[in-house]
Amino acid sequence: MAKTIVNLIPRKGGASRRPIFRRAIAALVVGGIVATAFTANTAQSAFAVELPTWNDVQQAKANEAATAAKVTEIEGLVKTLQDEVAATQAEALRTATVLDDAEQKFNDADHRYNSLVEQAAASEEKATTASTQASSIAAQMYRSSGSDQTLELFLDQNAASADGLLSKLSMMTQATDRNNTVYEDAKVASNNAKSLGDQAEEAKTERERLRAEADAAFKAAAEASQKAQEQLAAQQVQQETLNAQLAALKDTTQATVAGYQERLAQEAAARKAAEEAAAQARAAAAAAAAAQRPAGGGGGGGGGGGTLPPVSGDWARPSNGYWSSGYGGRGQVCSSYGCTGGAFHTGTDLAAPEGSPIFAASSGTVTFSGPRPSYGNMIEIDHGGGIKTRYGHIMNGGLYVSVGQRVGVGEVIAGTGQTGMATGPHVHFEVYVNGSTTDPEPFMWARGISLR
Repeated sequence: MAKTIVNLIPRKGGASRRPIFRRAIAALVVGGIVATAFTANTAQSAFAVELPTWNDVQQAKANEAATAAKVTEIEGLVKTLQDEVAATQAEALRTATVLDDAEQKFNDADHRYNSLVEQAAASEEKATTASTQASSIAAQMYRSSGSDQTLELFLDQNAASADGLLSKLSMMTQATDRNNTVYEDAKVASNNAKSLGDQAEEAKTERERLRAEADAAFKAAAEASQKAQEQLAAQQVQQETLNAQLAALKDTTQATVAGYQERLAQEAAARKAAEEAAAQARAAAAAAAAAQRPAGGGGGGGGGGGTLPPVSGDWARPSNGYWSSGYGGRGQVCSSYGCTGGAFHTGTDLAAPEGSPIFAASSGTVTFSGPRPSYGNMIEIDHGGGIKTRYGHIMNGGLYVSVGQRVGVGEVIAGTGQTGMATGPHVHFEVYVNGSTTDPEPFMWARGISLR
C-alpha cells in the first residue's frame, strides 16, 4: 500500500450521485441539522485544507518534538473541518427556513386565489339563474304578445266585478314587484361576480410573484442542502484519516504507521461492501415492485409491514403504513420542533414504524433531499408533466437518494421517521400539480392506488 494518501479532497468532474450508507456513522449532527452522508466525489472541493500525508506522519515519529507539532497540526485540521461543516450546514438551515416561509406564503396566496375564483363562479351562476328567472316572469306577464294587459283586465269577464278587477290588478303588481326583485338580485350577483373576478386577478398576480420567490428559494435551499451533505461525507472520510494519523502519532507501542494505514483500508473496504449490499437490496426491492402489477393494485396498506408497496401501472403507494390524516383543514399540530403555522394540511399522512421503507410514488428525478424545518428531512421527486411528489418527516440518516438521481416507481428512497413538526413516525405525502398542492387521495385513486 502506498505510504501517502493523495488528495482526499474531492476533485472536479465525474461526480457520482450514489448515496453512501455508513454502518458506523450514518449521520452527523452539527448546528441542529442532521444530514445523510453522500459520496465525497463531488463536483468541487469541499474544503480548503490539505491533509498531512502518511509520509509526514512517519517522519514526525522520528522525534518527540516533531510528533507533538504534528499532533497539534492535525487536531487543528480536525477542528477546521468541523467548523466548515457546521458553517455550511447552518447556511443550509437558513436557506431551508427561508424556503419554508416562501412556500407558506405562496400556498396561502394560492388558496386565496382558488377561493376567489370559486366565489366568483358561484356568484356568476347566481346572476345567470336570477336573470333566467326574471325573463321567465316577464314572459308570463307579457304572454299576450305585447298587448295592453291593463285593458285586458277590464275586458276580462272574470274582472267584471270590482273584487275581480282589484284581484287582477294585485296579481299583476305582485308579479311586477317580484320581477323587479329578481332583476335586482341578478344585478347584485353580477356586480359581485365582477368584483370577485377582479380580486381574483389581483390575487393571481400576487400568487405568481410569490411562486417566483418560492421557486428561487427552493433552488437555493436544494443547492445548499446538497452542498452540506456532500461536504459532510467528505469531512467524514477525511476525519477518519486524520483520526488514524493521530492514533499512529500517539501510539507508544510497537504498532507501525503501516498498521494504521491497513486498518483504514479495511474499514473503507467494509464500508464499500455495506454500500454495495444496500444498493443491491434496494435494486431488488425496486425490481420486485416493478414486476408486481396486480389489476387491483389500489388495495390499502396495513400497519407498515411488508417490503413491497401496492403498484398500479406507473404508480405505487408511497408507504405500507395506515392512513392517519388527510388533506384539508385541521387543527394546529405541535411537536418539540414547534407548531404548524396554519390549519390547512397539504398532504396525506401514512403512519408506519420508525425506519419503515418509503417508496417513490412514480419514476422521476430527485429535486430535493435534505432537512427542512417543518418537514424535518424531506425528499421531492419531479415526475414530469408538471407533477411532483414530496415525502416528509424522514428519519435522521434515512435519506437514501440525492439530488439529480433518477428513481423508479416503488423504489425505496427513504426511511420513515418523525423529524420536523411530527408527533409520531409517519410519511407526510404531498402531490403538486403545476406548482400547486392537490389532494393526494383522489389523485392517487385515479391512478389505481388507494391511500386508505
